[in-house]
Amino acid sequence: MRVLKLIIKKYPWGVMAPLVGGILLIGVSTAHTMYRAFRYTPPSISKGEEATTDTSESRPTLDHYAVIFQRDLFTSAVSGNEKKAETENGAASASTVPFKLKGTVVVSPGISAAIIEDPATRKQELFHENEMVQGFKIVKILRNKVIVDKDGHEEVVEVIEEEEKTAVRPVQRSRQIKRRPMRRPVQVPPSPKKPPQF
Repeated sequence: MRVLKLIIKKYPWGVMAPLVGGILLIGVSTAHTMYRAFRYTPPSISKGEEATTDTSESRPTLDHYAVIFQRDLFTSAVSGNEKKAETENGAASASTVPFKLKGTVVVSPGISAAIIEDPATRKQELFHENEMVQGFKIVKILRNKVIVDKDGHEEVVEVIEEEEKTAVRPVQRSRQIKRRPMRRPVQVPPSPKKPPQF
């Protein structure tokens, strides 16, 4: 009570009345919300709604996932027609095409590109599907392969892996680290204490 009297003396009623009213309003609304939460009962579900919410019958069986075991996940996705074209035509030897395939970038059917080198000039250029390279039309770009067409005859050109030239590495000589001799700490004589001056 003494604290309340001190607060009333210090602050005028014009400040205290809205403050007390706000505190009472928040307290009442909190009590009302908690009362409604404790008395809440979920609505009952009718038999028709239970049948629509039951998903146990619509779950796929394990046979549905069998395609995961059959498909090779570590090769690029190539359609059946492309595989037939590759097996029928076979890989072209390096002498049948006048260029070298250095690599491919397979993003999607319209965005893929092939890096092709002209052996005479050793210049590399980027080509896309349906472009002409020294009389050959690029039909399809696959991973590390390109299907080209010349006069209705399709060939498969593969990336030829060049043997890595083993560079002669210089022999490293062992290097000795010269360490400086350790210094011994020098003792400093204590300074004479002076009396404090006021």
